[in-house]
Amino acid sequence: MRSRFVPITRKVNLIIIGTLVVGIGALTGFLAGRLTVTIQNDTETALADEATIVYESIRVLMLSGSALTTQQFLDNLDARMSGTDIWILRRDGESAFTDNETIRNVNAVLGEEVFAPRVPVVPARPEIEQERFALAVSQMPAPQQFTGERGGRWIAQIYRPLLNTPICFSCHSDDHLVRGVVDVRADITSAIRERNGAIAAGAAAFVIITFGVGLIISQFMHRSVIRPIRLIRDVCLAVTDGDFSQRVTPGSNDEVGSLGDTVNTMARGLHERFELRKYVSSATLTNILNDQTGQQAMLTMFFSDIRGFTSFSERHTPSDVVLQLNDLLSRQSQIIAECGGDIDKYVGDEIVAIFTGDDGPVRAARAALRIQDQLAGFAQREDPLRVGIGINCGDVILGMVGSQQRADFTVIGDTVNIASRLCDVAPPGEIIVSEALRKRLPKTADTTGPYGVALKGKSARQRVYKLVSLGEQ
Repeated sequence: MRSRFVPITRKVNLIIIGTLVVGIGALTGFLAGRLTVTIQNDTETALADEATIVYESIRVLMLSGSALTTQQFLDNLDARMSGTDIWILRRDGESAFTDNETIRNVNAVLGEEVFAPRVPVVPARPEIEQERFALAVSQMPAPQQFTGERGGRWIAQIYRPLLNTPICFSCHSDDHLVRGVVDVRADITSAIRERNGAIAAGAAAFVIITFGVGLIISQFMHRSVIRPIRLIRDVCLAVTDGDFSQRVTPGSNDEVGSLGDTVNTMARGLHERFELRKYVSSATLTNILNDQTGQQAMLTMFFSDIRGFTSFSERHTPSDVVLQLNDLLSRQSQIIAECGGDIDKYVGDEIVAIFTGDDGPVRAARAALRIQDQLAGFAQREDPLRVGIGINCGDVILGMVGSQQRADFTVIGDTVNIASRLCDVAPPGEIIVSEALRKRLPKTADTTGPYGVALKGKSARQRVYKLVSLGEQ
């Protein structure tokens, strides 16, 4: 069962769109991904640098033991760094420098009240990522850097542990490794929005480019490939319907153009062969494609010759002679074809035909009777024209006969010669058949004879019969 027809235009468009989607889409996705990574890396690098600056500044300032100075530094720094928040957190996550907890712990380590309490401020405690904060103050502290969404805003954040170094032991004791955490947070919502906008713009550009390039390539494919192929299809369909006048319009100098030239050559060749059938028997055409060596076969040979045509041609103009001859030959040829015969050749005003198969003798006899019946009216004219017909059957030799430059597929042998001689002796309007053919006719056939006739090339007289009818109802 033939699969559903899918136009080549649809296939080509699908291939083009698929290729563009995969190719340009992959490139757009790659660029968007790289943009995201670049923004994130730049943000993390800047955040890490800020955390390092704050860390080192706090470490130096804390050597003086002035928490107030440190807090003022952080406040000033926080005010100058738009979009960035800086926090100093104790190990419990509480904000440092907002109460006297650290002062009490330091005084306890020193054994005296070295640092005077100060007025507490309203405690502030930023939202803590507990898991990452715990890692920052663990036994193996390391900076924890991450990005997340909070309240509709994108925040990049880093926890930088404040290590309790030996120089700090005098105030903070040596029983803990981390004495605090520097918490630096940057609002990167605008950068994320810019990134998303760039990705959306890239996606829009991708759609526009894909559509535009697809349209251009589709139009190019339509003009260069699809339209010529449709023209080639139309020419092939016309040839199939017997119209050999259609041609593919010369197109591009590429494979499709070469295909169009090939189809034109094919159409001309088929037209020539079609026209050649008027002049060459179908047996010749068939044999050209098959085995051209000689072979023996049982055939019925049919010869028909116009009587009185020579004198007729002397009394009429050439155009009238040709017109009359073609009319007589066409009438006979049509009847022979209708009875399953094959015209082997025309020899002047003579027809040589072949009937194959076991019923060949009957069909040849039927054709002869129909011809004589149809041409009977020609005997009533001022210039009477009748035909004499001779029929014989038997073994013949078939093959290509001639030279390398000019050859014809024909039949030769004694059977052929006898049929030709029977035609020679057949009176106008009569059908003479051989004894071999008479035996192959049905019992209802009406014949007269036998008659003994001398045939050229035969030493003994031959028994022949005159065919009157087949006795068919």
